[in-house]
Amino acid sequence: SCVSDGIVLVIHSSSSPFWSPKGAGSLPSHTPILEVAFVDDVGLVLSASSPLMLDRYINILLRHVVTAFGLLGLELNWKPGKSECLVRFRGRDTAKAYAAHRSASGLTFEVPALAGVSKSTTLFAVNRYKHLGCVIDVTGKLLPDADVKVANMMSSYTPLASRIFGNNIFSTQTRLSFAQSLTGN
Repeated sequence: SCVSDGIVLVIHSSSSPFWSPKGAGSLPSHTPILEVAFVDDVGLVLSASSPLMLDRYINILLRHVVTAFGLLGLELNWKPGKSECLVRFRGRDTAKAYAAHRSASGLTFEVPALAGVSKSTTLFAVNRYKHLGCVIDVTGKLLPDADVKVANMMSSYTPLASRIFGNNIFSTQTRLSFAQSLTGN
């Protein structure tokens, strides 16, 4: 088996799946969607032709995730900072889609309960997500990620500035090598 430490989630659809093109007809119910998810970090991407369809897909995905994990006796930590989503509605009915999920806590999505196993909870949307030093911004802008990388580089540079870069004991080539290692080039 290719999966060593993870969960294999196979979702079977009994009708025309939500991802099929309009008018494509039903796929056979035995057509699986395969998602190999390692328990630590998982990213799932949904895209839709309209905000209302994206909202529908989010609900379907949350229901399937809760069901699959529940059947395996697993429970996700839905607390802010542990499970989060980035959502960007675009197109016609955008304001309506955002209004349906706006709360005092920000943009939220209801995570359905699994009968007898879990209670319903809330998934919080964030504007930025940081993972392993990289920042993903809901707008798609790259500047937030660049800002984090510069801040990380400066935090490494500052203690070395006078000891390495301001010290004539090290050759120019050695100092350039250190500088290059800080920038990740």
